[in-house]
Amino acid sequence: YDIFRENYRQIIRVAEEEFYAGIAEEQDASILKICPGAPVLNLLRKTYNTKNEIIEFTISVARADQFRYKIVHHKD
Repeated sequence: YDIFRENYRQIIRVAEEEFYAGIAEEQDASILKICPGAPVLNLLRKTYNTKNEIIEFTISVARADQFRYKIVHHKD
C-alpha cells in the first residue's frame, strides 16, 4: 500500500476481504500442485481510496490444507 500512496498518491480508506470455500479448477490445481476438485479457499479483496473508488481488486486461490490467515485489530 506504500506504492499506492507514494507512486500514485492514492490514500486507502478501506479494504474488504472475503473468503469462501470452493474446489480447485484444473488450471489452479496444476499451479497449486493439488488434484482438480480438491478443496480450496477463494479470497476476494477490494480496496477503496478516499473517493470510494476501487483501486485494487484481487482474486486469489489458496490450498485449503496449507492456508493460514492472521488478523490484527488496532484501535484508532
